Amino acid sequence: MTGKGDTGDATRHYSIVLLLRNADDLTEDAIQAAAEAAFPEIVERKGAGAIIALQSDSITIVRAGEDMMQVLQVATPYPDERISHQAWIGIDYLKGKPKTARHRTYIYRRLAALASELAGPAESTPVVAVYFVEDRVLVPFSDKLKGRMEYFEKVEELFRQPVEAVH
Repeated sequence: MTGKGDTGDATRHYSIVLLLRNADDLTEDAIQAAAEAAFPEIVERKGAGAIIALQSDSITIVRAGEDMMQVLQVATPYPDERISHQAWIGIDYLKGKPKTARHRTYIYRRLAALASELAGPAESTPVVAVYFVEDRVLVPFSDKLKGRMEYFEKVEELFRQPVEAVH
């Protein structure tokens, strides 16, 4: 038997959704480059092959060291009407650390790093807002949020300037 809380919680859905002004079809190569930029320590420690992005239609699986994430691109609005948008990109944490409260910050750091790279420069990005699914918080995209997504101590730092939370 494993220790308390070490097996993860199947009900937790650690995911970051980028709400887009318009559809932005990212290629497998673009997602690969974003993952390599998001996780340079893995590339430096384990080599370029330690990060792999494999795409099939609108789904891309990213393996970064021991972590697996899914990037889903959808050309219709996310079911959230608080901010006008036309498409979205979901980044889901699939495998690696157990999905526990203990690993919440680690998982969000992985997701946020990849989301920040996929969003691109704040001044030219199609991203209008970021939705943190597990915590049900929507935050308008800005230079400040992009900076916080690249480095934060506590997950709550990502949630500054939230739009009214979904219940």
